[in-house]
Amino acid sequence: MQPRPRNNMTINVVNVIGITLFLMTSLHPLIQATGDKEDCLKVKADEDCSIAVTYPEYLDNLECNVLVPTEDGALLKSAPQLVVVNPKGEFPAPVLVLMYDPDVPTTGGEGFVHWVARGKMYKDGTISDLDPLPELDYFPPSPPESDGGHRYQFFVFQVGADRNIAAAPDPYLMRLDHLCKFLARNDLPAPIASTQFRYKS
Repeated sequence: MQPRPRNNMTINVVNVIGITLFLMTSLHPLIQATGDKEDCLKVKADEDCSIAVTYPEYLDNLECNVLVPTEDGALLKSAPQLVVVNPKGEFPAPVLVLMYDPDVPTTGGEGFVHWVARGKMYKDGTISDLDPLPELDYFPPSPPESDGGHRYQFFVFQVGADRNIAAAPDPYLMRLDHLCKFLARNDLPAPIASTQFRYKS
């Protein structure tokens, strides 16, 4: 009896399934990595703790990862002063400041950009002469009351003063952005300093 010839369509389907499974297996770590809002960073804000954050109404710096009491939310309305701990390099250095909430509930995995500003870092670590992007000026923490505490993360990047910084392309959703996409879009290096605090409405 002659062997029954295999259907070309069956062969093609099997090949496609095999290739797909191979790619899914080999790329699985990459898929997992790109799903994390903060995986592109080489530091963790809650561990690095290398920025002192002081709001005008607070008498002391906010400790790293501290939970700000709900009743103190009104004290966070104005942009804080930032000081990098143990700064290195030549001064004054042009820097970019980013404040980001990775815990905002979104369907696409985006976080909320609270603040993007250019400035200068001086020898004592003080960041001054802050000039915010018009569309990404300081927006105070205001998590939904139904949410748990949100993290408010600060990152300082050392970049040239002439570096063009682009927000998310959608003009109506500029503040909703994936942190890693923001870094990639603007070709930003690893942050030189970071920290975070938490707040619940």
